[in-house]
Amino acid sequence: MKKSLLPLIVLAGLVGLAVVTKNKKEAKLSENVRRGVVTREFLLPDLDVNAIKTVKIKDKNGQVTLKQGADQWAVEERSGYAVDFGKISQSLMALREAKIAGKQLLGEGAWKDENVLEPAEGVTEGTGILVNLLDDKGGELAKVIIGGDVQVSGGNSPQMGQSPQKLIRLPQDQGILWMVATDVGSLVAKPEEWLDKTFVAVQDMATLTVTAPVAEDSWKVSRASKDLTDYTLEGLKEGEEFDSAKLTLASLLSTASFNDVKPKSEAGELLKNSSKAVITTFDGFSYEVQVAKQSKDGADKYFMTVAVKADLPKARTPGKDEKEEDKKKLDDEFAAAQKTLTEKLEREKKLENWVFEVAEYTVNNLLVRRADLIKKPAAPIEKDGQPAAPGAAAPAGEATPGASAPAVSVPAVSMKEPISVTTPPIEAPSPKVEVKAAPAADANPAEAPAPTKP
Repeated sequence: MKKSLLPLIVLAGLVGLAVVTKNKKEAKLSENVRRGVVTREFLLPDLDVNAIKTVKIKDKNGQVTLKQGADQWAVEERSGYAVDFGKISQSLMALREAKIAGKQLLGEGAWKDENVLEPAEGVTEGTGILVNLLDDKGGELAKVIIGGDVQVSGGNSPQMGQSPQKLIRLPQDQGILWMVATDVGSLVAKPEEWLDKTFVAVQDMATLTVTAPVAEDSWKVSRASKDLTDYTLEGLKEGEEFDSAKLTLASLLSTASFNDVKPKSEAGELLKNSSKAVITTFDGFSYEVQVAKQSKDGADKYFMTVAVKADLPKARTPGKDEKEEDKKKLDDEFAAAQKTLTEKLEREKKLENWVFEVAEYTVNNLLVRRADLIKKPAAPIEKDGQPAAPGAAAPAGEATPGASAPAVSVPAVSMKEPISVTTPPIEAPSPKVEVKAAPAADANPAEAPAPTKP
């Protein structure tokens, strides 16, 4: 048995040695073949960013496809929702302006250690971020594999606040790993990270009406003027007091954002048991909002839809005793304000065909029940300042409200011994004596207590 195992052990050792030798040879060949490569200034000197019409980004966990349409870039994996144009512009210009800080000559056998392998099915280690830049016909303009950080020491190390250098592999540069100091960290394969997060911006809210799934949980608050900071809870009953601290209304949906987006076709499932809200503003806007909390796998998610309309004045109403020299200035200011509001309306109308996943703090005010907005009565306080426990006995000497006072048995006072009084005499207050009720008719008179003598 031992003799039969020996050739197998030797063979395994030879195979392992061959693999190691092959990897080292590949790395060495890369250095020998590319020793004469001249380092250029830019990573992609011939890249025309205006010719890029599609960007595909892939890593071991997922992928995202960004396409330029007739009027905007869109995220294909999010049903064509708009891309954050500023982010994609910055990312493509970062690739275009990326300068080479150094190079490493490594063969394929060493790529895994530097995380510059292409992501592929079944490959879980050593992969980088693959970026494909395509033209309008699907032709490849550039292919980049972004690897790990470079451990730089000495005078070339990045200063505080600067991004670390990255290793980048370009397939056409066979075996050369370029060191680039430009920040390319925004090129991630997560669709939600590329969405244009511009959202509704409610300004100068006048009224908020919440219609809950249960009618008694519904409520409405309002204020008569935007100069007032406090809102009034409408429909207060006798004895009720509005607890305004339970709501944060000044900033409600004024600077809101969202985490992810779903098509409107999924609204039926995502908005089950939703609350509805109508918000009106002093500048003529009206928002209809639906909000729902969904729990799945131990996690809570919040979804909302929004529809907006506005009643904007067409002309300015001149003020009383308005001077002619002020008219043009006021007209120009009015026209500029109306232009801003009209653009705001057009921008927010585009949000109506989507379901948004938002953070809890964005919509928690719209999920409050009316009962939670009413101040609770203060708990009864004992003499020591502590709240009385429900059902607790009253302190000695105090009767519990609604309860009859217990009978007190007063012992007879013996008058056989004289009472000794100190000098000077002190007049003692007469004790307060409670007398028991007369015994029942069938009671034994002999058992009754002796009457108290004065």
